[in-house]
Amino acid sequence: MDIAMYQLRTFWEVSRLQSITKAGRKLGYSQSTITAHVRVLEAQVGTPLFQRLPHGVRLTEAGQIFHGYAARMLSAVDELSAALAENGEVTGQVSVGATGSLVDREVSRLIWEARYRYPRVTVSPLSMLSTRIPEEVAAGRLDLGLMMTSTAEPSEPPPAGVIRERLHELDLVCIGSLGLPSADGEPVGRLREARILQVDSGCPSQEQLQSALQDQYGFTLDVMSAGSVGSALGLMRSGPFIAVLPELSVAREVELGSVVLQEQLPRMRRAVWMLWRDQAWQPAAMVALLELARRVGQLTSEPVGASSASS
Repeated sequence: MDIAMYQLRTFWEVSRLQSITKAGRKLGYSQSTITAHVRVLEAQVGTPLFQRLPHGVRLTEAGQIFHGYAARMLSAVDELSAALAENGEVTGQVSVGATGSLVDREVSRLIWEARYRYPRVTVSPLSMLSTRIPEEVAAGRLDLGLMMTSTAEPSEPPPAGVIRERLHELDLVCIGSLGLPSADGEPVGRLREARILQVDSGCPSQEQLQSALQDQYGFTLDVMSAGSVGSALGLMRSGPFIAVLPELSVAREVELGSVVLQEQLPRMRRAVWMLWRDQAWQPAAMVALLELARRVGQLTSEPVGASSASS
């Protein structure tokens, strides 16, 4: 009987979580890949290992027997890995590409969490346009991608061989340099002097902002690339600019009065997605980063600490 390690890992997680979907998220596989792993394994051992239920799975009698042997085999492999690796730590390098709006907050926090939990895992961050991220992941030039879309489910599927998982939703607001028009009706003339700072040219928020300006004031503005939230905030200190940025990333600057929340312009809501390649086995460093990305997504309502911001 020739059983691969990835089959044992898949079996173990499915039996532990009692769910094919949850096991896929844990291991970084799609649901269809996990199902295929289980079916091939059951064909190899010659008997069903799981009983399919309306909501999940559970071990059959043969599955319980297999579980005992799997535990011993996996334990032996883990002991071997620990003996060969320094302190048994997860090691490796993961490239993470993200749109400019997500670099300062999401990626910085991901790097900080990785340094704390997996000090021997190197995260290589890259800022890129949202339109590039799916193709870079599909081509294998990028391990993990973070991008934003509208809150609706994307009409187009991800490229072949790429998994796309929704992490959370993000509120975007329009902010500007001091002196731009606000809800109390300051002169529109100052607004005509401003330019829009564009963090990600692939994000539809810029088009929505231009449409709102046209509807309310009868004109649109020139656009200038900023590259990141931090760059946009820095440029606002030197001239009249406005930008659509994640609310949580600029909340402190708004509170301090260094930028003004443009309440007369619409708020927007976006979904943040994580993309990675669907392959037979993910390196341990990649599995660790997938879990951390989900954790970071759950913590987005918390302020970014000084350590995260400087990472």
